[in-house]
Amino acid sequence: MIERVEIPERPVSRDSNAATYLALYGVGAIGLALLAFLGTLTFGILFFGVVLVVLFVGGLAAFHYVVWGWWLSGLRDEDAAAEDPAPPV
Repeated sequence: MIERVEIPERPVSRDSNAATYLALYGVGAIGLALLAFLGTLTFGILFFGVVLVVLFVGGLAAFHYVVWGWWLSGLRDEDAAAEDPAPPV
């Protein structure tokens, strides 16, 4: 006969996730810096220009994403407030 063994769930800690993301960010930043350095040595200033253009377009996209999300969350809150009036006191 096979017995079922209950495996307890591990609690998820946000602190460990923050440390993991910080480490990944650091490794990614060092990797990008090394890539930019080696690319500049290999391809010259043209590579640096291409990287700047890509970062500029990515920055615009990130800015648009944040502003659009902020604007839409405000609209969502306004709609929720209009649909559910406050209860009488």
